[in-house]
Amino acid sequence: MLSTRTLFGILLVVLGGLLLLDQTGAIEAGDAETGVTIMQMDAGLDTGGILLQRALPIGAEDTAADLHDRLARLGAALLVEALDGLAAGRLSARPQPAAGVAYAAKLDRAEARIDWRDPAEAILRRLRAFTPWPGLWFEARGERIRLLAAAARKNGGAAPGTLLEDDAVACGDNTALMLKSVQRAGRSPMAMAELRRGFPIAPGTRLA
Repeated sequence: MLSTRTLFGILLVVLGGLLLLDQTGAIEAGDAETGVTIMQMDAGLDTGGILLQRALPIGAEDTAADLHDRLARLGAALLVEALDGLAAGRLSARPQPAAGVAYAAKLDRAEARIDWRDPAEAILRRLRAFTPWPGLWFEARGERIRLLAAAARKNGGAAPGTLLEDDAVACGDNTALMLKSVQRAGRSPMAMAELRRGFPIAPGTRLA
């Protein structure tokens, strides 16, 4: 009889934790690849031996939803390969390396609020990592505005969180984030310029 196996959408030699498909952490960290690990369960927390691993490149525009689907397909194929290998006696578990393993904390909704002190590229990675859930948002005039699409550029020196003339927002490290698509609660997605026509936010406003 085969003992229990676990599928992880993650390369366990780099990161171990709660999420079976940890596409969010890989994108937010700026990793070039993620992957799938088939491991054998033991008494510890994600400490079992590794049976099979496959890497999966992360594209520059990949969101968590994109990676989730690709990891699921890769994981299903790899699980079949692992079961066939075990049944045929061709596969045995190898210990996980002790070095380079970190704990992946559970995602918190509070992390979805944009911190404009971060560099624009870091906010973009988080946007991709948090799409579709929990999404990213900022506050303007006391209302939460969800950010759906953006692009990074240089900033002329305005304080982080300042709305600029071209519908960009100043960020950390002298960068800015151009807000391409946003959404108010209960409304359809729209360009930032369109939102400002019906929901005035003057350039120079500090967004929270």
